Amino acid sequence: MDFLGTLNETIFFWINQDGGHHYAWLDASMVFLSDKINGLIPFVMVTIFAFWRSGRPAWRVIALMVVLVLLADWSGALIKHWFATERPCHALEGVRLLAGCGRNSFPSNHAINMAAVATWLGWHYRALIAPMAVLAVLVGISRIYVGVHYPGDVLFGWIWGVLFATAFYWICWRTVPLRYYRWRQALDKTKVHEEENR
Repeated sequence: MDFLGTLNETIFFWINQDGGHHYAWLDASMVFLSDKINGLIPFVMVTIFAFWRSGRPAWRVIALMVVLVLLADWSGALIKHWFATERPCHALEGVRLLAGCGRNSFPSNHAINMAAVATWLGWHYRALIAPMAVLAVLVGISRIYVGVHYPGDVLFGWIWGVLFATAFYWICWRTVPLRYYRWRQALDKTKVHEEENR
């Protein structure tokens, strides 16, 4: 555990201090990526793409994606509360802090949410897999770069987001609709049978 903790801090400082902070444009880019409000930009672009690609049925994809993010973010908050680990900006000295330093470090909700969105969209639109995966990686790295998360927080967030979104997809998009469809078929057959026997 000591080795993993040391490795976590070493990688953190490499990204936070040595990973190119002498470039003003990189600082600005990482702060931009780390800001939750700016996450609305890809959301709007993805929504436009979904409706252009699928038409009206895309509303289900987008609506369930919003539900997914809310649930994934909530699960991340629960894990944060359970572990209650200090953020590097509170626990370490010499951190380059470029964003607000909140409470509880593990895991990164930014990483969870972006990985969940990338996975969800990947199940529906193959063309979005690569760009959304790249965006999820960049957002996760930005959280380390601005000094508010350890690499382990982000790595776990990515893994949890992928697993959470995959489970959500199979439950909400595959299992439940299939059972509803079979239930409707059985109900329709029963109605037809009753009408024939009148």
